[in-house]
Amino acid sequence: MIIFDFDHVLFNTPLVKEDLRHVFERYNIKNQEFWKSLYKSYDIDPKIKGTYNLDRHLKIISGLDVSQKKSLKKDIEVALHARGQGYLYSDVLPVLAKLKDLGVETVLITKGDKNFKELELEVTGIADYFNEIYCTDKDIFSVLKKVVVTRNGEILFISDNLDLLRSISKVGSSVFCVYICREDQVDPKEPLITTVKSLNDLTWQMRTLAVEK
Repeated sequence: MIIFDFDHVLFNTPLVKEDLRHVFERYNIKNQEFWKSLYKSYDIDPKIKGTYNLDRHLKIISGLDVSQKKSLKKDIEVALHARGQGYLYSDVLPVLAKLKDLGVETVLITKGDKNFKELELEVTGIADYFNEIYCTDKDIFSVLKKVVVTRNGEILFISDNLDLLRSISKVGSSVFCVYICREDQVDPKEPLITTVKSLNDLTWQMRTLAVEK
């Protein structure tokens, strides 16, 4: 089984933020004001990193009436649909299609606001490639751990979240942890974590899982 994290692994999160910025600019919410309001809108929990919520973002924007905010939200949906699968990194669909052909079980986990994540999944059409999808706006580790402990056999987990990789590597020896560097992050060089720059770098491990199936 292969478990994929979503943001920064399959989905180009910086790109969607840029598209949001362009839509907000049409409503005179300029660069600095946009970024300030974006991060202010995150629901910050002292113990858990925040997640983006579009409705919360719109609520804290001043200078726009209800009708304008409704129109802005609609324009965001249109913009995301227009980009569609362009939010996925170039190696994603070929690899997922190959895994599906091989019959390898795939699971997607993602942290964020349910409505916005469902929109991202819808516009990319990526959901069809997964046997199971889990979305939470709380502690993603507890969701991941539950998936891992209920499975037998080797598990490949791919993420850009080092803390999450370190934590799940302690759960069981059957979990092979992979840190993917999509945005030129520094290789952590940790003994229990393999670092790659593309899903194509994992061809051998994926073939092994297909044989074990």
